[in-house]
Amino acid sequence: MSFKNALSGLKFANSKRVYDTDPKEHAEHLFFESDRASVILSAAAIEDVLTLQLEKKLGSLNRDELKRLFTFDGPLGTFSNKIILAQGLEIIDRPLRKSVELIKAMRNNAAHCVDPVDLQKGPFRDAILNLAPSDVRSELSLLQGRGLRNYFELTCMDICKFLNSGAFRESPQERLGTVVSLLALR
Repeated sequence: MSFKNALSGLKFANSKRVYDTDPKEHAEHLFFESDRASVILSAAAIEDVLTLQLEKKLGSLNRDELKRLFTFDGPLGTFSNKIILAQGLEIIDRPLRKSVELIKAMRNNAAHCVDPVDLQKGPFRDAILNLAPSDVRSELSLLQGRGLRNYFELTCMDICKFLNSGAFRESPQERLGTVVSLLALR
């Protein structure tokens, strides 16, 4: 296989978007990934769905015009710019923007740090706790094992659901209950 074919194959492999994937299949896939991969893939899912919603809002543009906007060097080629525009177009509100920015920062850290990524410790733990409202944080902080990771992944899935439908599947309190139930099953 030539270099050009290998490069083309990698670009094609990256063309599948999370919204084209069955949510249950995506969740099962995440279960077997590392904490680092979980953060990167969960953030990528949010970025994919956010991109889709922005494309819908910019529906009067043709495919080539959208492609120019969303290519890496285009004005909407970064997750940060997508987040800002999504708030400006009222796809997300300011509190959700802050959560998505925190998840983006987690993704960037996970992708670039050389230390192992452990969602139960340090800055990742603090970030996950900050994704939860204050009335849930103390109980969430007591979770052991995969508890914080499960809460993080469910939060990211709920953000994707909200972006697609305008409604969250679970409240943060219900999400915590789901995590506690999942931990009890293991």
